[in-house]
Amino acid sequence: MNYEIPETFYASMIREAKGFVPLWQARVDDLTKSPIESEFAIAFMVISLLRNDPAALADPSGDVPAGRNWSIRTQVPILSYVADFVVGPIPHDPAKEIVVECDGHDFHERTKAQAEKDRKRDRRIQARGYKVFRFTGSEIHRDAFQCAAEVWNELLRSSVR
Repeated sequence: MNYEIPETFYASMIREAKGFVPLWQARVDDLTKSPIESEFAIAFMVISLLRNDPAALADPSGDVPAGRNWSIRTQVPILSYVADFVVGPIPHDPAKEIVVECDGHDFHERTKAQAEKDRKRDRRIQARGYKVFRFTGSEIHRDAFQCAAEVWNELLRSSVR
């Protein structure tokens, strides 16, 4: 059966999700290093809630509350790098996880050397089995939910394989 979900349903779900945002905000701000990272993390958790498959924000040790299928971990060491986020299924599996980088203009793409460094980093992380999604600060500020939805959709595709 193929049908359109009414906009009123989405509107009511977004109102429902708004109640969770203040609860997540302080915790997210403590675990992230920039406003664009906080925006992405909250958008990702709202998207997962709206899709009835809640993701948990891991604590600094990487532990996730029991009963969750997905996690979003912050400031994750991979090789000699620290990824802004690693999102994926529980238990962790690099082949099904996505590294998400939130790039502010001051540190990324400003010069050719910075862009080259980011591309090299992405290739090394991908060689370890992870997918890498890199978003600019402008993309996240413009529509953090769209960025989170792109990651969520790829997670679902990866978990089916």
